[in-house]
Amino acid sequence: MTINGVSQIFLSDFQNVIIWPKNEQIILGKNRNFDFDGKIIAGLFTFFGENFKFKYDSFKINLHNLDSMQLAIQTDTSNIYGNALLSEIKNTIEMITGELLIDHPSNKSGYYQFPEYPILHSMSNSFVYYDHIPGLDSTYSRDDFYFELEPYTINNLDRFKKEDVQFKGKFSSGIFPEISQTLTVQEDNSLGFSHATPTEGLLAYKGKGVFYNNIKLSNKGLKGEGKLHYLSSVAESDDFIFYPDSMFAEAQTFSINKQETGVKFPELSADNVQIKWYPNKDEWIAHSTEMIFHYLMIK
Repeated sequence: MTINGVSQIFLSDFQNVIIWPKNEQIILGKNRNFDFDGKIIAGLFTFFGENFKFKYDSFKINLHNLDSMQLAIQTDTSNIYGNALLSEIKNTIEMITGELLIDHPSNKSGYYQFPEYPILHSMSNSFVYYDHIPGLDSTYSRDDFYFELEPYTINNLDRFKKEDVQFKGKFSSGIFPEISQTLTVQEDNSLGFSHATPTEGLLAYKGKGVFYNNIKLSNKGLKGEGKLHYLSSVAESDDFIFYPDSMFAEAQTFSINKQETGVKFPELSADNVQIKWYPNKDEWIAHSTEMIFHYLMIK
């Protein structure tokens, strides 16, 4: 039976689980089960999607391939009533399949306290994309640049702090080889990570260069702090930024080892050098901000 005019339903006041059916419509089935599209708020988590299925007996909502999930975290600052102020994470998690356990099935009224609820069970891999970063829109295409989360379980969705954000998975960029890491909350309140390279470094742009030290992912982009080797040159910077088709850096030091065989390069060293690298074109452009030199390396 289709029921219209349903603006919202409080499934659990105590666990703060509310739904807003799309077009104010639900489809009622047997035993008080119903299907709906729209939005769910469960504690500090908000889910957007279609084909939600509420199961009365088990008191849960089946989630299938959610459009997105937005989460907020409690901060260390409180309002005048002593409640923790909230901060919204700037990324969404997409393509989630799982289930939302609202409360214990025997506690639909919320009379007893089960503090572990609401509980979110993710049953398949989900994804964080970076193709809508303000100022970098579409720079990092979701086809090649994403973090794939392993299935996870989160308890107590209405008590969620920064340190609780721990999503294990793997990062694909098309820039470096696949990286196994854990997503956490970064300084700009986005989901990302900091990754120390192995001692042998990480191949960059399909082996055209090698990067050493530390890589950081956030809504500021994919950045590096360390040393980059390309052909016979070495650049050191605390602010490399890697794009799918290029790399830019303000290098504190830059040097080229003399090479007399193959592609020949003279010996050179300089401080405070602006570098642009276009791996697909095999072009490395260095420009000194202190010395008078411009250098174009073409492999």
